[in-house]
Amino acid sequence: MATISKKYLVISILLAVFFAAGVYAVSPGPPDCNQPTVVNGYVYWSNGSVVPNSNVTITTTATICNLWYDITEITGYYAIPGLDINSRTVSGRAVKGIYDGVNSTFQLGNVLWLDIVLRPTPPTLVPVADRHNGTNVEFAWTNGSEGATGVSIYNQFKVDGSWVNETSPTTRNLPFGTYTWRVKTCNPVVCSTEATDTFTVYNNPPSEPTLTDLNFTNGTSTDLNWTSGTDTDTLPDDAVTDYWQLSDTSDFSSIVDSGSVPTTDGAPQFTTVSLTNFTHYFWRVRTCDDTGAANNCSSYVQDDFFTFNCPTCPPCAGGGGGGGTTRICEGSFVAPTVVEGVPGATTVFEVTFTNGGTTIENPVAKLEGMPYEYSIESPSINRIGAGQSVTYTVKIYVPSGAANYYGSNFVITSSSDCKYEKSFVLFMSLKEITKVDITAEPKTCEFDESGNRADACGCPKYVSYVKPYELSDYVAEIKNTGTADLDDLTFELAVPQGWQAEGTRTLGNLGAGEKAEVTWRVIPPLQLEESTAKFTVTVKAKDSTIMTKDFDVLLKVPDFEVILEPSLDADFATKSEVRVITIINNKHGTETIEKTSVEYNINVCDKPETKILDLFEFGDIVPGQAFIYNKTYSLPENLGEGIYSVHGVLYSKGYSSDESFRTLDLTERVPVRKEVSIKTALTVTTTIVVVVLLAAAYYLLRLRRKGNGVRVRV
Repeated sequence: MATISKKYLVISILLAVFFAAGVYAVSPGPPDCNQPTVVNGYVYWSNGSVVPNSNVTITTTATICNLWYDITEITGYYAIPGLDINSRTVSGRAVKGIYDGVNSTFQLGNVLWLDIVLRPTPPTLVPVADRHNGTNVEFAWTNGSEGATGVSIYNQFKVDGSWVNETSPTTRNLPFGTYTWRVKTCNPVVCSTEATDTFTVYNNPPSEPTLTDLNFTNGTSTDLNWTSGTDTDTLPDDAVTDYWQLSDTSDFSSIVDSGSVPTTDGAPQFTTVSLTNFTHYFWRVRTCDDTGAANNCSSYVQDDFFTFNCPTCPPCAGGGGGGGTTRICEGSFVAPTVVEGVPGATTVFEVTFTNGGTTIENPVAKLEGMPYEYSIESPSINRIGAGQSVTYTVKIYVPSGAANYYGSNFVITSSSDCKYEKSFVLFMSLKEITKVDITAEPKTCEFDESGNRADACGCPKYVSYVKPYELSDYVAEIKNTGTADLDDLTFELAVPQGWQAEGTRTLGNLGAGEKAEVTWRVIPPLQLEESTAKFTVTVKAKDSTIMTKDFDVLLKVPDFEVILEPSLDADFATKSEVRVITIINNKHGTETIEKTSVEYNINVCDKPETKILDLFEFGDIVPGQAFIYNKTYSLPENLGEGIYSVHGVLYSKGYSSDESFRTLDLTERVPVRKEVSIKTALTVTTTIVVVVLLAAAYYLLRLRRKGNGVRVRV
């Protein structure tokens, strides 16, 4: 016979006598909770008077017998038995109208006396709007109310510091930042809950200035012109200043000159700088406000230009000469003095020549002193008459890594020993020419466009990872952001060992501002370890490398996956068999997958037709284990052309726990054996009998393979 401790027995007898005497009524306590415990006490106003008929709720940190309620007597007393309170934190809350109060303690015993004092209601705050000006920010609120008579109240305020007694309204000066301010109404005993509001003292940087483009100059000094950025903040308006720098290096590691110009929003500005001949200069400007905030400046805007001052040419001589002596004939050119070259691209410009002398026979145009490959296109003429003009199109194929500048001459010679020449300089622009970006992650069929799991016939979605041995598409985008055309573009994709990828792609030509996409088919290795692979895309123009870009690809191992053996070259449409790979991964699991089995079906997309390929058993798979199972299946001969889904279902103890789909494309497959003659020979009655027999055989086969358990697909 079970015994009860003397301590609990005494407590129970005392409580029984106390309540039986009719001194106070006690709550019945939560049902099915018969522990020899009681939580009782009084509910008070802050002036010490009791609160009758308030609602009291007691909770504990136990998992059962941890919540009940009571209504106080006229004396303000409550009592709740039966809760699990020993070695628990016990919390009480009392509510009377708009007022409430709380109290809690950690209890080491079976009887707890827990008094609760009602507190004032919280104050009502006037929200502070986000602002640019942090000076004299005003905080205002309406005080909370006190339920007891004759009790004074006050307010405590806090913003970016400790609690202080404060009255509404009050002001503070605040630097830029985000703030949460708090107020609570207090009586001499207890305070209300906090009322809070959040706002930001912000600064927006000015907009970027706009530079006036300067391609080249032949002077020893020049004006750099720009339009200042605009500060959008108001109350107050910020003063703005432009800061400029001049450098002979593209990264501004060497500053030739610099300065600042006080300005106003959108004002035109300039500065004059001294220059050295035959130098590639870079200059940049940004607009800043005077707030001193961390983000008080716009980004720098940058441009570059070239200084080129040709020496004075000797006087041109006219007339003829004898004995094969070259004579300089009269003529004029309209052509650029400085030509901007683009490393890795083709630079194109025009030269117009006007004959100012006698007829020129058999004119030939060429570039002298040009180290790069070039071509000159001209009209099909064998003479240039007096006063006649001819326009030539010059194309220079600049390799990657070309030097800073080259001097050259455009020359026209003739069979009459006339020679005409125009000097120019080809200098290299260091502006960004091309940019290669991966615009999409690998495609899979795991999710549809809404993010829901889809079958193999659903729409694929770009995701951020690939799975073992899964055929995936990668898309690279290149955009020509330069001013010259890129010729004979090729793309190369390098993948780590164990991965498969298609080879080099040829794009052809890409004009300035144009974009193009290239797609590769990639197959990850068949493995059970998650890893990150580094791919490298290389873009070349005329066999010169323009840019390379590395990107990481995450290989994740799913818990359950059915994979059809992928191929970069062949398609399943031409095959009469298919190799199916199954991955079952319990490496991250904490429980054993018991009595595991996998069933393969072939489903016709959008049709209620299913053909069973196989059902095999794995047994128990404990945490930390993972398996790869593969088998080659002959496709059913009665599968005609169409799109099919290979459907794998993972069962544990006879119940489906996961599933996986893969698309099988047989749109171009020729069936091994046609069935037209068999179908035409069957009568309607025979067809019905055959269908019934096949259905019965299928049902018995399913019962035999699955046992008595009910398997539900999810």
